[in-house]
Amino acid sequence: MTDNERLYPRLIAWALLAACTLAALTRPLIAYDNWWYHLPFSSYLFNIGHGAASFHLDPLMAARWLGFPKAWEWVQGLAWFVSGSLYAVIVPQLILAAAYFYCVCRTQRIPPAWLILGFFASPMLLLHFEGVYTDLPAAFCIAIGCFLALGLLTHPKPAENAAAPFPWWQAACAIGAFGLAGNIKYQALLGVWCVCGIVGVLCLRVPGLPRRFRACVLVVLAAAALLAASSAASNFMRYGNPFYPLAVKVLGKSVFAGPESPDFRDAGYPTYLLRGSHPVSLPEPVNFLLSASELDWTMRGVAPWYNLDAVTGTTPRRGAPSRMGGWGAAFVLVNALLLALQAWRLRRETDQQQRLLVMCAVLLVLATACLPRAHELRYWLYLPLFVLPVNLRYLHRSPYRPIVPGALVALMAYGVALAVLSPESDLLTARAISMPALRAAIPPQVMRSLRTSGRYCDPADDWLFRSSEAVTGVPGVLSRIAQDCAVIGK
Repeated sequence: MTDNERLYPRLIAWALLAACTLAALTRPLIAYDNWWYHLPFSSYLFNIGHGAASFHLDPLMAARWLGFPKAWEWVQGLAWFVSGSLYAVIVPQLILAAAYFYCVCRTQRIPPAWLILGFFASPMLLLHFEGVYTDLPAAFCIAIGCFLALGLLTHPKPAENAAAPFPWWQAACAIGAFGLAGNIKYQALLGVWCVCGIVGVLCLRVPGLPRRFRACVLVVLAAAALLAASSAASNFMRYGNPFYPLAVKVLGKSVFAGPESPDFRDAGYPTYLLRGSHPVSLPEPVNFLLSASELDWTMRGVAPWYNLDAVTGTTPRRGAPSRMGGWGAAFVLVNALLLALQAWRLRRETDQQQRLLVMCAVLLVLATACLPRAHELRYWLYLPLFVLPVNLRYLHRSPYRPIVPGALVALMAYGVALAVLSPESDLLTARAISMPALRAAIPPQVMRSLRTSGRYCDPADDWLFRSSEAVTGVPGVLSRIAQDCAVIGK
């Protein structure tokens, strides 16, 4: 391979990263859930636009405000409060993305261009990089924590330096990453527990690891799991339900009571017409496999397109609606084949670090496939963020290394095209989220009511916060409480 041939993939990768970062900063994707409750929570935390005094949440969101983990709403709210601009809410995620790329490339010795190209080969990762949902930040934290935690197992070359000092700084960073992830959203907490459990099992099986290192690693993992569960522990003490306000059922029996069903709205499980016209529900690991491979879209007659909310599967021609797919079938197929190849040849792998990475990746895939709503892939973005570097590290040490950059460019181009050309991705839609632009977009009936009475009420408008004082600077009280409507009027 000539120097020029090596240069082109690097130029493409860095140009792509620069373009996507610029797009995220100048036109971030602020979608449904952001207006519904993420941004209102941020405004409450920092009293932006008089916070709770100027915007009243509906009962469902009020319950989420009481119970949901809000670490990332706090981070986004801080950026919004300090800058005075909604554009700033994407900045913390971009900082985390930089930390992820740096951590992975440094710890796994992967060319940065390879990781960048592989990352943007997944339509869902590209869309979430441009958006301000909480899924990608949580996934970044879990992936970073996982790589740092696994690094503790290979830090002291086992039989070479039994007296090597324990890397407490690296351990502290892993604890911090896991702790932040678990307090961003409940699904991330489950992911943290899976990772800590798997790394703990591997820690007990690594041959030649000094006993004091094993003990220290287990203490680090326990501390990380406990810190990640701090929001859940608070909920348990206050409401008797660690996942409040979500009701939790196991095998049809209620375990924790709550005012909100976990299958609220479009969060249901898929069904398939496998026996004539009778719908069939499959075990969740099978749903996960069908979702990741996007075979589900063929089976239920779903149009193959991508968007931030992953609602593609909610309008099937056959079977029940369900949010399925999104990682990209080609991206998943390539990575699955590479991971399966490594697992098959694991006994012949001489690099202990790669052996640990492969075992962790396989166990993490299996564990995640068994989690509740595993088929909703945007909740489990830590999987591609972990499996991808494991595969790239393998390729970097393999005889196939010369052809990898070109293959990654092709895979990236396909993934980006899928995301950009999808009719509801909104990547090509002109967006302006400055205060003047959002003020001009206030619906006439809302503006009229605010000017005459200083109040407006609509329990059915999940996007009502777009017209709030925090967002537009227009003073007044907006409410989504039905009882307020009789007093306020519409």
